[in-house]
Amino acid sequence: MVSRERTVTLHVYDFVATGSRTSAALSWLQLGLHHSGVEINGSEYSFNDGGVFKAPPQACSRGAAPQCVLVESLHLGAHVGSVNDFNGVLNDLRRAFPPGSYALTSRNCNHFSDAFVRALGLGGIPARVNRAASYGRWLGLGAKGLQVGGDAPAPAPAPAPRDPAREQKKELTAEQRAILARLKGGA
Repeated sequence: MVSRERTVTLHVYDFVATGSRTSAALSWLQLGLHHSGVEINGSEYSFNDGGVFKAPPQACSRGAAPQCVLVESLHLGAHVGSVNDFNGVLNDLRRAFPPGSYALTSRNCNHFSDAFVRALGLGGIPARVNRAASYGRWLGLGAKGLQVGGDAPAPAPAPAPRDPAREQKKELTAEQRAILARLKGGA
């Protein structure tokens, strides 16, 4: 396989929904609510509740209305390897970040970006990009929260309540016991 060098860039966005004043105040405290994606090979990879997804670089939108604005793009280095090496890393990450596993404070797009960059042999993303999630986890938060890109699946319906009558152990009838005895006896 032919190895080739691929530039790796981290795109960091602020969510439009948080408002410019809120976003500016949080950024000043280095607690911004950020979305991130990793650009490599002309595509940007990120993660939401629908799983790992690929989008055009700096698209950061769902439908016609952008959900976030680009704050910065950081050149993180280069990945040297074959297409198979790169696809192997991406497939491993798709298994590690499956659909439905998104959690705002413990498994978000920034966690994915950090894992992706590390898997490519680079040092990870700056801690400030995901600092708000760290504090949120410390505070016990963990909802699905703000997500960007792709189509997140509808939440799974709640399981049906269990019927206690069905949970009770059922007694065999005399006829069932006789059939069972014959089966056990080899008759």
